[in-house]
Amino acid sequence: MKKISSTARLSFSVKHLTLAAILAALSVVFGLFLAISYPGGGYFSFGDVFLFLGAFLLPLPESLLTSLVAGILLDSLTGSFLYLPFTVVAKLLLTLPLSLAFTFGKEKKILAFFASILGTLLQCATYFIAYYLYLGLGGCINTLF
Repeated sequence: MKKISSTARLSFSVKHLTLAAILAALSVVFGLFLAISYPGGGYFSFGDVFLFLGAFLLPLPESLLTSLVAGILLDSLTGSFLYLPFTVVAKLLLTLPLSLAFTFGKEKKILAFFASILGTLLQCATYFIAYYLYLGLGGCINTLF
């Protein structure tokens, strides 16, 4: 069994962390003040635009950190503590495909397009599961319309 040395760490640059913090803050502000509520509960967040921007501009660890911080702050400030575990998973799944596409993809435009759709569908599926667990099938259908 190979032992991992204590010097094996992720290295973050100050520039990337600063940009991640700014994008997370903008995501929270836009999520709070430009939210469109669904009739059955929940809301559409314009803050996800900044998470996509973070996936485009930042390396993989920093873009995931941006999504994580923004999701936790937004749910905490809106009082949606019940959905916090699902938000963490949803926001990470939202930006992971796009961030991977920009990190490892050669055909970035085509790959980014499909990765953004995949991330959005994964986020919707995560919240659909949360609504099903908390509200049942009727509440889940209610949030769709």
